[in-house]
Amino acid sequence: MNADKNGCGLDPSSEYVELAAEVLGILSDPTRIKIVLALRQVDELPVNALAELVGKKPSGVSQHLARLRRSEERRVGKECTIQC
Repeated sequence: MNADKNGCGLDPSSEYVELAAEVLGILSDPTRIKIVLALRQVDELPVNALAELVGKKPSGVSQHLARLRRSEERRVGKECTIQC
């Protein structure tokens, strides 16, 4: 219970604050959360099947996937995990 919280990235000046803000922004849309959860169950799905799972039109799902891809491209090469 008395663990050093600064070592976990919980300090307000932590380098993880910007990363957390980016991730929370990306996941601020319920459809993107549904897409991420659906893709955790299987590695790949056609857009039509994914759209059916999340209850959206394929064109909308495709736009959400593009947003998720763009965010991933920006993080390439960065450390994205926080270990406590």
